[in-house]
Amino acid sequence: MKKLLLLTASLFATLAAQATAINVSGANGEQPLTQIVAGTTIDILNGQLASDSYFTAPSLSANMVIEIAGYAPNNAFGIYQQGNTANKLQIFAGSAAAGASTGLINLPLGWTSFGFYLSNTTANLIWYSDASLNAGGGLDHFVTFQGIAGQTMTASGITFGANDYLIGIEDLNLGDYDYNDMVVKVHLTPRPNQQSVPDGGATAALMGLGLGAIAALRRRK
Repeated sequence: MKKLLLLTASLFATLAAQATAINVSGANGEQPLTQIVAGTTIDILNGQLASDSYFTAPSLSANMVIEIAGYAPNNAFGIYQQGNTANKLQIFAGSAAAGASTGLINLPLGWTSFGFYLSNTTANLIWYSDASLNAGGGLDHFVTFQGIAGQTMTASGITFGANDYLIGIEDLNLGDYDYNDMVVKVHLTPRPNQQSVPDGGATAALMGLGLGAIAALRRRK
């Protein structure tokens, strides 16, 4: 019982760690995220979603806002099935550039929740929105913001609608914390009468363990 309670506490600590904002101030003389989101009220530090590992929606579309990276010609962006990183669906190939967009993309059969990935086969790198899957210390290579419907990013001219999210990606192993290597606006199509929201995955596990601990305590009484 003590181990179960310790594990529950550990998951609470993990969730709290995920809620810590990432310092995205690195720019290296490049256009920083603050300029990329200019024209909107997005706060690149305090506006980061605490839980952006996985999303649930039956379909999505995407626009590439900007790509500033030496790896740009080889960086591919897509989604992967939660629980099975072998199942991937590429959205933008390495040849895609700022301004690229997609039509509506339906989730493959059997998928319910998905995360995002950035891969570079030339450098043998792949990063997941679920930071626990990333090699090299588990750096979180993704920061995600929810856009305000009707607001337009001045530099790109891209306007947010309902259920739109902005994803900034860091493509270096140790990271230089600019998160402008690829910036993508993603629209999630909600199910009828349901808003599409991010799901970090830890919340459900946390609730399950917490309820299990309570039930065990009651049985012991």
